[in-house]
Amino acid sequence: TVEVPHAVLLTDVEAQEHLALRYREIIWTHHLAGTSGYGSWEAGR
Repeated sequence: TVEVPHAVLLTDVEAQEHLALRYREIIWTHHLAGTSGYGSWEAGR
């Protein structure tokens, strides 16, 4: 979903996007920094 602030009342606020993911394992990569992170959920939880 996308939340867009009121164009007249909240002129200094940026739009925000909310994203929901379902995963068992995931790897995040920060390309500019050259780093990554890993997360996983154990089976049955």
